[in-house]
Amino acid sequence: MDRRRFLASSLAFACRPERIPVRSCETAGRQGLAQSPTTLGPADFAPSSDCHMTEEQTTGPYYLCVDRHRSSIAEDRAGLPITLGFRVQDELCAPIAGAIVDIWHCDAGGNYSGFDADPELKAGTRRVKTTTTRFCRGSQTTNAEGIAQFTSIFPGWYAGRTTHIHLRVYLPDGRTFTTQTYFDEPTRDGVYLEPPYNGPRKARYRSNADEGVRQDTVMLIAPGPELRATITLRP
Repeated sequence: MDRRRFLASSLAFACRPERIPVRSCETAGRQGLAQSPTTLGPADFAPSSDCHMTEEQTTGPYYLCVDRHRSSIAEDRAGLPITLGFRVQDELCAPIAGAIVDIWHCDAGGNYSGFDADPELKAGTRRVKTTTTRFCRGSQTTNAEGIAQFTSIFPGWYAGRTTHIHLRVYLPDGRTFTTQTYFDEPTRDGVYLEPPYNGPRKARYRSNADEGVRQDTVMLIAPGPELRATITLRP
């Protein structure tokens, strides 16, 4: 099986989460926390008429079990500011309030906090967990409309992957759901023409097609002077 077919099959292996053990550091002190004020509402998300379920995808090698319940996650990282909105719904398209949405992504240079910096590593090679940094990681609790909102920077890329954001959702009924979201290529390519994304790099990012990215996992980009990206998740 070639790499493209392997990635496509591995990303689409399930559409519903299972009830799995959750480590205490993932929820301790976060259950019942108030959700930060949001500027996004239902109108900022793509409408859907079929309420199809979101596919579950791999956690990836750079997840860290940390407690960062915050909406602003970029810290000192340079990059294009972006507002990220995640709406959690059930199979009837009803909002799920009180879910914890945990996200993590690389910085503009392709580096993940908590791991050594080498975005040029050969695809499939895991970096070593060496640092205590926690930039571009955080969690929020969904509000009554099922929305969790973050401010960050537009993610960069690293060898072997297209641009993406990792998510893990802790649902009020005890289920845990893990997936990834992506960006449309015209938006991504435009961002990457600007600093700090346009510096010299050996690695080239992959296309969404190379990874078999489904359109319903691509975030909706809002027109306007400030970059906003939203997506609805149905675990």
